[in-house]
Amino acid sequence: RLGGIPAHLVGFAEGRFERLEPSIAHSVRALFGLYVALTFFFTVLFYVSGMPANDALYHALTALSTGGFSSHNDSLGYYRTAIAVLLATVLAMSIGAWNYADLYALLKGIPRKMSDEINAYIGIVAIGLVLSLVLVSGRLPVLDILFYVVSALSTTGFQVSSLSHAPAALKYVLVLLMFVGGSAFSTAGGVKLYRVMVLAKSVKWSSARIIYGPDYYVARKVGGTIVSEEEIVKVASVFFLFAILQAVGALLLLYLVPGASLVDALFEATSALCTVGLSVGITGANLHMAPKLVLMALMTLGRLEIHTFMLVPVLIVHSIREEVYHIAHGRYVGLS
Repeated sequence: RLGGIPAHLVGFAEGRFERLEPSIAHSVRALFGLYVALTFFFTVLFYVSGMPANDALYHALTALSTGGFSSHNDSLGYYRTAIAVLLATVLAMSIGAWNYADLYALLKGIPRKMSDEINAYIGIVAIGLVLSLVLVSGRLPVLDILFYVVSALSTTGFQVSSLSHAPAALKYVLVLLMFVGGSAFSTAGGVKLYRVMVLAKSVKWSSARIIYGPDYYVARKVGGTIVSEEEIVKVASVFFLFAILQAVGALLLLYLVPGASLVDALFEATSALCTVGLSVGITGANLHMAPKLVLMALMTLGRLEIHTFMLVPVLIVHSIREEVYHIAHGRYVGLS
């Protein structure tokens, strides 16, 4: 388990990939082949949709990797009137945020029930779209809202227009979506859907035991994987560490960036922490050094996972203690 996510969902379990194929060598080749095939598919799809060949390849790479970089200053706003391009991008961003084991099984025609994560992703996109449409009340086109919902949840970060004057309600919805993020064993960032699902189901499990008594048996499973009490604690710790960093980052930006509103500071902090790249206008070339350092720290912590940084000082302290012990023990033996 890595931060409460089963290692087979993250990609490695004691040096072994999730079983795309029986061996690690075959799994590496399968994953590489899958990624190349998807890149080729979306390059062709973008080209057919109306992009020049070089743009098609570039955006296929950055959409599938949920990187969000664009060859245009306006990002995907350069193609805002090209509906086919925007819809193709929505699909590419979603595929990039899905579990690659599910995609591999789908492409190979292996009978496999749609994973809980993909079902959750589709459900959250639908809820986010409907909620945003209600809150925005016709002030933005439906396709733009769908694009932003997917861009935020997949943590890709493509934009089709400036969000600086977007309704505050929409910004808050996008903040929630960015925080959740995509599937485990995908290129997406955020807390990850698996962890959110575990926390949501743990509430259900706890409620059942409160209602029916502590002896009531609850089958704690997420996506067919048994979840232990220890794993729930790990998931909760990652979730709350993310939330704390999100809040601290937002407060620092609120203090360091003159004129920034709370929702804008929260938006930028969440975008950096969850490695998204969406911006309401605060992040840019003219940003001062101090807020840039805050954003850089958030991006690094969010990408490499918080427990990784917590583990490093613990290992260093443990190593020093071991060294001191051996030195002291050696001196004692030498004197005796």
